[in-house]
Amino acid sequence: MADTQNVVGVLLAAGQARRMEGASKVLALFDDKPLVRRQAKRLLDSLCMEVRVVIGHDQARVTEALRDLPVQIIHNPKHADGMGTSIACAASRVSKQGLLLAFADMPDLDTPHFDAIIARWQKLGAQQIVRGANRDAPGHPILFPSKHVPMLRNLSGDQGAKALVEGAELVDIGNAATLDVDTRAEVRKAGGQPG
Repeated sequence: MADTQNVVGVLLAAGQARRMEGASKVLALFDDKPLVRRQAKRLLDSLCMEVRVVIGHDQARVTEALRDLPVQIIHNPKHADGMGTSIACAASRVSKQGLLLAFADMPDLDTPHFDAIIARWQKLGAQQIVRGANRDAPGHPILFPSKHVPMLRNLSGDQGAKALVEGAELVDIGNAATLDVDTRAEVRKAGGQPG
C-alpha cells in the first residue's frame, strides 16, 4: 500500500469567473466563509501531506481569504490564458508526490471525498489515475501518480488533462464530483452568496 502522506493537494482558484457578472465565485460565501478558504480547509483536513492553492485573478482578495491557513500560495502569472497554465504551474512545484487536483468552485467537495480518492489510489498501488465520479459520469477531484506529473507541467492555455485521464479509475462520490458554480444563480442554488 502506498504512503498515506505522499499526496500534495492542489486547489485551483486562479480563474477570472467571467460568468459571475463582476463577482468572484471563489470568494462567494458558503457557511459565512469565502469558498476558496472553506475548500482549502477541507483539503487541509484530508490525508494530503500539504496543500497548495494556485491563484491569479483578484489575487489580493483571494490571498486575504486564505490568511492564517497553512497552505502554499502559488501565483500563476498566465492565469488569463486558461486552466492548463494553472495545472502546469502547480505541477512544476511537485516532484515525487502524487498530485490531487481540485477546483475551488466545487462547493460540495468535502474531506471524506478527498480521502476516498486517496484511499482508492493507495489500494491500487499509487500507480493509476483516480478521479471522482457522479455514478458513471467522470468528475473531480483527480489524483495523478507522480509518473504523470511531468506531462502536467507541459499543459498550456485552456488545455486540461483530458487525454491523460481517459480510462482513469472512477470513485463514485455522488453529485459533489460534478457540481460547480459558474454564475450567481448557481452560487445561490448551491447555498452560497455571491462574493
